[in-house]
Order: sequence, then C-alpha cells, then structure tokens
Amino acid sequence: MNEGYELAKSNLDEVFDFAEWVFGPEGIQCLKLLAFGDFTDGEVGMLQDNNIILCRDETGGKAFRAIRKSDGKLQALVKDNMDFLASCFK
Repeated sequence: MNEGYELAKSNLDEVFDFAEWVFGPEGIQCLKLLAFGDFTDGEVGMLQDNNIILCRDETGGKAFRAIRKSDGKLQALVKDNMDFLASCFK
C-alpha cells in the first residue's frame, strides 16, 4: 500500500454522490462495480482505509451498497480484474 494514503471523508462524499448517480435510474445500467482507492497491495475490503468497492443495491433501498463477502459473483469479478485495479492508483 502507498504509505500515507487513506480515504478522506471528503473523497467518500464525492464517491458516494457519484455512485448515487451512476447506479441510479439515470446512470449506467450495465455497470456492475465502482472501485475507488489504492488497490496496489492486492487487498480488497468492503470499506478499508485505502479502498472501497460499491455495487448496485438490488433490494430497492439505496442506489448502491458496498460489496459483501457473500457476493460471490461480484467478488469473483473483482478477483479476476485485480491486476487492472492494482495498476490504476491515482
């Protein structure tokens, strides 16, 4: 992990605003995941100090939610694309 990198609350507010749009009715319907943060260490969590991965909330509550360990297909999608995520640190 890049030393000193941590998701700031202001960054999360912007990410959540974007996620609300992108996973909402006017957003990109085919989008499965939205990843933000530092993935260079190959570790992925629901909401870690250095990254977050969001998905569409199919329950009809909010437009999005953090992925869970029980999201087998989404977890597999992340794992299959970890090399891409690890190469995209801002």
